[in-house]
Amino acid sequence: MTRRRWTGSAGLAAAIATLLVVATASAAETEVPAAPIDGPCASPRQALRTLLHWQTPPTEDVIRAATCVDRTEMESPAQTAPAMAAKLKKVLDGRGLFVDLENVPDDPEFKDDQGQNAFDLFPDRLGSVLLVRQGHRWVFPPATLDRVGDLYRETYPLDLAAMMGAAPLWLRLEWIGVAVWQVLGILLLIGGTILLQRMVILLVATTLHRLAGQLGHDGAKEVAHRSASPLGGLAMAGMFAAGMPLLQFPVSVNRVALFGARVLAAASLVWLGYRMADVLSDRMARKASETETKMDDQLVPIVRKFLKFLVGLLGGVFILHNLDVNIGSILAGLGLGGAALAFAAKDSLAHFFGSLMIFLDKPFQIGDFIKVGSEVEGTVEEVGFRSTRVRTPQDSLMTVPNAKMAEAIVDNLGVRKLRRYRAVLGLVYGTPPDRVEAFCEGVRQLLEATDGVVHLKSLVEFQDLSESSLSILLNCFIDAPTWEAEMRIRSILNLALLRLAVQIGVEFAFPTRTIHVASMPRDDAAPN
Repeated sequence: MTRRRWTGSAGLAAAIATLLVVATASAAETEVPAAPIDGPCASPRQALRTLLHWQTPPTEDVIRAATCVDRTEMESPAQTAPAMAAKLKKVLDGRGLFVDLENVPDDPEFKDDQGQNAFDLFPDRLGSVLLVRQGHRWVFPPATLDRVGDLYRETYPLDLAAMMGAAPLWLRLEWIGVAVWQVLGILLLIGGTILLQRMVILLVATTLHRLAGQLGHDGAKEVAHRSASPLGGLAMAGMFAAGMPLLQFPVSVNRVALFGARVLAAASLVWLGYRMADVLSDRMARKASETETKMDDQLVPIVRKFLKFLVGLLGGVFILHNLDVNIGSILAGLGLGGAALAFAAKDSLAHFFGSLMIFLDKPFQIGDFIKVGSEVEGTVEEVGFRSTRVRTPQDSLMTVPNAKMAEAIVDNLGVRKLRRYRAVLGLVYGTPPDRVEAFCEGVRQLLEATDGVVHLKSLVEFQDLSESSLSILLNCFIDAPTWEAEMRIRSILNLALLRLAVQIGVEFAFPTRTIHVASMPRDDAAPN
């Protein structure tokens, strides 16, 4: 519901913004300079200047605009040539293609990359609309005029301007170059795009979602549910881009409006890509949860981040392309500065390769309790591109760079099959040997009786006569899956050892030292 309200507000804002653009751009339409005196078709620039100048208010003369149109294959040149010139101008306006004459060659001897006297106007947007040299003149040849006819039909499947010729006079009234029917048309267009967006969301989110559920495709249901809003935005952009040329606004208006539609389409595609990345990652997470290994669980967050980064990168390139930014020059600049960039990003690269080594060597998995050197100790929670996050026993979260993690000695306590318990039990000197032996035997029986202790690997022996005690070595292994379970068994075992000492009648020693003095000075000794 929130997204729909936002989209409706955005549509209203777009309507107001578009009307302002229409008013200002129509009032400030750039005039094309007059043709120079050395001939209207002497170069590609002059031929285009002739076409545009004589179709820009207030110097409108479509016959003179067709001066550089080749008429050799026309049956009725007096009518066809001006009509083709008008169609070419409308194609440029409808597609928002602004001709910057400063970027058009003014050389009468100009040659393209193939060595031909030809100039291609907007090759990426129009296909092949050429100006060619015939004698001393640059003209639009018959092949170009055929192409213009196809482009005109694609741009204007419905000729509203011609239909308005029979409309009431009040619809044709103009203010600062904008007719009433054009204002009504853009309001209807914006309302139609919002309605279409709502219909697409309703269709995808309900009908297709229900159909996928009836067919038993859970993945299709998830895709339909998450793609509804992005597809609605994409449909909105497509309808606006298709309908805006029909209103026949000037090129400056269409240029802004169509750019906005392309940005909306790019944003919707990026949004859709993010949603699909989440769908794929969630499906991978469900599959990973069904396996015994935790390595795939560790991989899912990284795959999610990588997919979203890739979608954002492609969306950014698409938007830059629509801003007419030369992507090739940017890449070339990155190539020239590659050494500096690599030097600046060496730490990031080290962390990235560290993460790769973690996935290849598998020194630990998510959920393992590890020790890294003498500083890091805790449970692994997440492994990312740059760092690994470890939850410490104090419940704090430590972030360890992967480069350091790959180089350090990692003690993975989480993969232990058994947990060692080693203690030196010191009995006081003076304990009779039979009680020492009875205590050792009692400890052995105690280990056998304690749940969780692997008694086959237990060792209890009178180890040493130390400085302050009779040392008995206790070495055993505990079968416990977690640190908490290990501590619980240790606690039970320690309490049982205390009770056993009381039962047998032995005492545990603490560090003591006895000092023997050979002689003491007499108190009644006479002073010297």
